[in-house]
Amino acid sequence: MGGDGGSIPKRIELVRSRQKPEQVAKEAELAARWRHCQLSQELLNRPIVACHLGRMYNKTAALEFLLDREKYGTSGAGAAAASAASPFACPLSGVEMNGRFRFVFPWSCGCALAEKAVDQLLKSAPNRQSLACPSCQQPDAMSDLIVLNPATDAEVAAASEAMVARKRKLRQESKSNKSSKSAAAAPAAAKRKQQPAESASASSTGSKIARPSGSSIQNNPKASAALKSLLTSSKEAKAQDKAHWVTFNPGYFR
Repeated sequence: MGGDGGSIPKRIELVRSRQKPEQVAKEAELAARWRHCQLSQELLNRPIVACHLGRMYNKTAALEFLLDREKYGTSGAGAAAASAASPFACPLSGVEMNGRFRFVFPWSCGCALAEKAVDQLLKSAPNRQSLACPSCQQPDAMSDLIVLNPATDAEVAAASEAMVARKRKLRQESKSNKSSKSAAAAPAAAKRKQQPAESASASSTGSKIARPSGSSIQNNPKASAALKSLLTSSKEAKAQDKAHWVTFNPGYFR
């Protein structure tokens, strides 16, 4: 067929098929996801934080990223070599957090727990909404759980929907708290406005009561002649030629 003495090429040598994408080793993928920061690609070191989508970060890297959005870019600085044993484990079951088992954490406290241990705990609990965290005893923590490092697109989509619902709930709670505070502050402000008016009216009435009458005792028909004679405005006091013994005021006219 080839004219060179019987060499016959096969179909696999003539037809080029689509190249398959490079397969990443599962161990390396799990190590990169569960042992390294998703921003800096460095080994996870305490303190560790997680986002609404369940991705784990070193707290220092997260703070640096908030200060400078272009510090780490789209890819990390290179992953460090991972050891065989995981440095973190579930505090309930002792399962290593290496990606072979699903882990969840309550949003209110952030304790990482194995999903199997949490499922067994929830099955034995009568009310999930009021169940506290078994690690730190945070009240009502098990009502809002987030999956750590979601692997499939469906899990990522579910985490995104839960994040949107959680933010909407927080906004509604903040609005209700503001409205309740404003409603409670309105009567207090009205009381504060009423108190100065009442005090002003009381002071005005008090001044009216304390102010002496403008009428003279000499013109009062009810006053006795002895009382009128003791005052400097009496006829006897005006007619005397010496100063009054109390005021030392002559009080007479020449």
